[in-house]
Amino acid sequence: MIAVATEVLLDLAALLKERVGLHVRQDGHSALKIALAARLDELAATVPDPSAYVALLRSGAGDEEMRRLLPLVTVGKTSFFRDERQFRALDALLPDLLRRARSGGRRISIWSAGCATGEEPYSIAMSAASAGAEPEHLELLATDVNPEAVAFAARGTYEARRVKEIPAPLLASHFDRGGDRYHVRGHLRRYLAAIRPHNLVSAVFPRPAGGGWDVIFCRNVIIYFDTPTTQQVLTQFHNALAPGGFLFLGYSESLFRLFEGFDLTEVAGAFLYRRPETTRTPAPPPRPRPVPSSPPSVTHVATRPAAGPRRCPIAAWRDATRQPRTRAPLASRTCGARRCDRRNQASRSFRLDDVRQRRHRRKDRDDRSAARLRGDMDDPHRQNDRT
Repeated sequence: MIAVATEVLLDLAALLKERVGLHVRQDGHSALKIALAARLDELAATVPDPSAYVALLRSGAGDEEMRRLLPLVTVGKTSFFRDERQFRALDALLPDLLRRARSGGRRISIWSAGCATGEEPYSIAMSAASAGAEPEHLELLATDVNPEAVAFAARGTYEARRVKEIPAPLLASHFDRGGDRYHVRGHLRRYLAAIRPHNLVSAVFPRPAGGGWDVIFCRNVIIYFDTPTTQQVLTQFHNALAPGGFLFLGYSESLFRLFEGFDLTEVAGAFLYRRPETTRTPAPPPRPRPVPSSPPSVTHVATRPAAGPRRCPIAAWRDATRQPRTRAPLASRTCGARRCDRRNQASRSFRLDDVRQRRHRRKDRDDRSAARLRGDMDDPHRQNDRT
């Protein structure tokens, strides 16, 4: 591996933070050095050393090179229907949103921020389709800072190993197979309004036609930001959400002692952050928000079912493929109330027997004591021995 001065690594890390908000900690310098070495190998004819590479990134032609560097320094790990609990929560929220859209209100608006290679927005689209939504009911935007990941998501072609988490009925309905690859069908693509690059550190956030997003997915992204950048991004999310809108974060991303503009809410077993219905004025980005001194309270949201009972596609598929358990005939099962009465009777009998035994033992002790006393009084020799 090439030798890279610490000052150059720090300069490159500062540039990444400035351009895309990526916070490279000291323990990540080795990975950054590997990415730098890979780019220098490809640019050996024009860029002789690490210092010249950083200078290239800062130049007018640096944007194109930054696009090539980002895939090497960002982790794009994702999968279809990642975290089943959160997709159950989305499945519980969709019926009310869909009723509003069908009654002439604004469309359902969902933003997948940090969509990586597209598995998340296509999973959202399949959930919406399973809930009965049509493409005209939904405004779904997918964005990512990595242009190569965005291009991959736009192609919508995945290897067989990457679609193994999709339930078989959904895979057959929304994908075409070509050899060992699966291609997203056109009808599912129509649920996505756009797939495009976006930098969460930028001052401008996209807005839907209705004014605010109903749901924002931004999972496992803000963990790569430092605290000021995270607070700035959360303030932007807060402003971009409609009142009552939900923010889906990764389960390792807690806002405790970090940002208090959202209410922690439990929906179908998943914890989400919700913008309050009443408007709160968030603090401006340069100033840190007040830090709560105690853990936040959790609000439980009761969701109404749709016209027919709908469940998370993954849970429904697993229940359908699970082998049914065999149960004993009704005649061989004992009534629960009868079993309870028998246990109570047995317990009462045990207590009575115990009381009787203790009474018998006490009476035996009293009888023996009385017999010994009578024997001492009647036997003059034993009385003399005592004296």
